[in-house]
Amino acid sequence: MRRVLTLSAVGIGLATLLTACGPAGTVSVDPAENAIDPACASVVLNLPEEMGTGEEPLPKRQTSSQGTGAWGSPAAVVMRCGVPEPGPTTDTCMPVDDVDWINVHTEGDTYTFVTYGRSPAVEVTIDTTQVTGVEALGRVSPALGNTELYATCVGYDEVEQP
Repeated sequence: MRRVLTLSAVGIGLATLLTACGPAGTVSVDPAENAIDPACASVVLNLPEEMGTGEEPLPKRQTSSQGTGAWGSPAAVVMRCGVPEPGPTTDTCMPVDDVDWINVHTEGDTYTFVTYGRSPAVEVTIDTTQVTGVEALGRVSPALGNTELYATCVGYDEVEQP
């Protein structure tokens, strides 16, 4: 059964998601409801060690929850695996390295994307003052190789890339 992603779920704690740190520099990230999906373990194991292509790439950080990843200090990119899978939508869909991403929330320079047509679904929240959306999604997308592809976006509009 596919669940519809609601913006209220995405918006909860967005502001603190990118800046919250726990003990010993661990980034505090709430786990997604299906973070225990075995495919999420594969996603996490295949995440990149760095994010960004500038002079100072953002290093991968330790996170507080299963099925999560974060980069930068403070965290500029946060990934959660096992979020609710979005249903059919008219939201803009952006393909990045053979993975379809839907921009589900924007607040200032912070964008949140969720995979479309993949199980388990993956959410990535990006502070675009630190790394571009395309760069971050391009670095995360290869880690999704073991997620089930069950649908793709229909037709792509020209998308302004954050």
